[in-house]
Amino acid sequence: MVQILTFDEWVLKLHDYNGDGRINRDGRGEYTAYTRALNNRNITATQNAYAQYVALAEAANKNEREANMQQQQLNAAVEQQALLIREAGAGNEAARNVLTGETKEGTAKNIVLYVVFGAVIVFYLLKRK
Repeated sequence: MVQILTFDEWVLKLHDYNGDGRINRDGRGEYTAYTRALNNRNITATQNAYAQYVALAEAANKNEREANMQQQQLNAAVEQQALLIREAGAGNEAARNVLTGETKEGTAKNIVLYVVFGAVIVFYLLKRK
């Protein structure tokens, strides 16, 4: 979010060329530019420039809020979709278990038993010679 400065802060920041937070009379022209911006002939132009600054800052803040809102909605939609996919996966697993009578754990146990049984047969055949 863009922080909107007050008129006085904005004019000070606009003419504070060395960034020390004050208007100096040290030859950089800060004081001259600052007094010209606030004199009776130029005050209207300075106020109009400030109004444009405020309008741009408010528009930037509005755009950022809208982008954040869209991102939150997108995140919520992605989260909801992930939940639906997880639920569908759980349903598919349950249907497979009902149709085949097997589970992943049972299949893994069978594979381990086959490997152990094969190792015992190979060991027996090697010992027999």
